Amino acid sequence: MQLKLLLPMLAAAFPVFPVWFAAAQPAPGPAGTNDTPPWYDIRQFGVEGRGWNDTRDFYDRLPARAEGLVRKPVWELSRNSAGMCVRFVTDATTLRARWALTESWLYLPNMTAIGKSGLDLYVKTGQGWHWLAVGQPTAQTNEVTLVENLLPGKREYLLYLPLYNGTKFVELGIPPGATIEKAGPALERARVTIDKAAAAIDRAGPLIDQAKTTLANANLAIEENRPKVSEITEQVAGIARTSREQVDRLGALVEDAGDRARARLAQIDDTVTDAVEQVGEVGNALKRAAMRPVREANGVAAGISAAVSTFVKGRKYPPDMATQDEEMFI
Repeated sequence: MQLKLLLPMLAAAFPVFPVWFAAAQPAPGPAGTNDTPPWYDIRQFGVEGRGWNDTRDFYDRLPARAEGLVRKPVWELSRNSAGMCVRFVTDATTLRARWALTESWLYLPNMTAIGKSGLDLYVKTGQGWHWLAVGQPTAQTNEVTLVENLLPGKREYLLYLPLYNGTKFVELGIPPGATIEKAGPALERARVTIDKAAAAIDRAGPLIDQAKTTLANANLAIEENRPKVSEITEQVAGIARTSREQVDRLGALVEDAGDRARARLAQIDDTVTDAVEQVGEVGNALKRAAMRPVREANGVAAGISAAVSTFVKGRKYPPDMATQDEEMFI
């Protein structure tokens, strides 16, 4: 127990660069009698999810130097062990856990005690990871049986720590005679995937080389045609400017032609009006010219008639009884 109390002090005294996987701590060693299971501090298996080693407490998420640099709510949340977990391999048929919390308030209005202050246990099978059990807290310090009566066999397990509560320590208990050890690094487990990716990259090598050649040819073609493209661009710009000028000029011509057409139409309208009036005058003149001989002939006839009447009858009409034609003849 004294060694467990010294470990956080040693970690604070010898800070290291941020690491994702905490270095495994020396195992406290199995303890207990035949009636109690041996307990193992999970730090000896490597706690994952820690960003720094120079933290105030082992399960803090920010280094001690961050206190005062970040806002108080952020610092208080960094004291929670959310995201931290431990992977281990055991052949035990029963798994027990005991852990202590920094806060006595175990739950939230929107979260149960299991979510805020409990543990989550997962097991890895041939089909991947599967949820297995929870550690339900009932006090600030807890000891529970996570799972029992498991089928014999060695398996890999994953234990997640409390989300919204600080963690003082976590220990795992197994039956006497069972074994427990640190799981292999996550990178080693990903070796198969990495090998497959490497094979795919090797197969893609010729395609990559072909793509490089195509890109080089494309760059060469671009460089060779850059002057032509520039010249064509300038010509297109010149054509656009000329077209714009022509459009402006055409608009001015259309406007001028419209003004001229309107003036010409007004002139034509005046001319037509004069012509109509002249035609009317010509008609009146022709009518007068055509009627003049008739009126003259009538006057001559009337004069002759009056002369004959006077000669034959010896009678002469007074001037007031003379007709218009007779007067015109006289």
